[in-house]
Amino acid sequence: MFDALGGVGDPASLTNNFETYLVVNSNNVNPNEDLRTSYNDMENYANLSNYQFISDNYTTILGLNAYQVLYTWTDEYGTQKETEDVLIRKNSTVYVIEYESEIQDFEKNQPNFNLILNSFNITS
Repeated sequence: MFDALGGVGDPASLTNNFETYLVVNSNNVNPNEDLRTSYNDMENYANLSNYQFISDNYTTILGLNAYQVLYTWTDEYGTQKETEDVLIRKNSTVYVIEYESEIQDFEKNQPNFNLILNSFNITS
């Protein structure tokens, strides 16, 4: 179960009952567990229509181990979306930062997502 920490949406992007948004959640995990395993335990791809994996990558963000996953899917209104999930672990907490946008707007909004992502300061 996730603990929602916050989020931000772009009201200018509101179309078809959807807007570009970023949300931050946290989840307690085994600190020795691989981030990919943590991610797979948290996500339920079976509920996503037309789920299509694009890529994943281990990286370092904010000086912490991180795991990025990029995929597309279609919502219940037929809107095609692209999503980037970033997991950052500090001790036994994984912070999940999810950026989601309509496919045609994803690249355009990516710099804003990166700016927000790199502005985080995980203190606990």
